[in-house]
Amino acid sequence: MRGKLKHYQNCDGAWMFYVLDPEIRVSNYSLPVPINGPLKIIACESKLLSMNVKDKTIKRPKKNKITF
Repeated sequence: MRGKLKHYQNCDGAWMFYVLDPEIRVSNYSLPVPINGPLKIIACESKLLSMNVKDKTIKRPKKNKITF
């Protein structure tokens, strides 16, 4: 993966990377995957996810309905 890193931050073990002009390749010999616009990558530690899966305490937040 290549690109210009514009912004990154860490909040409670979750990382957010904002990349401009991204270029993603599967291997050195493959063609790049075209991506239009900036790319936002959000990542967190796998320990946090695996503990929640084992305990089966994953709760999804309720989605608020937006009306106009």
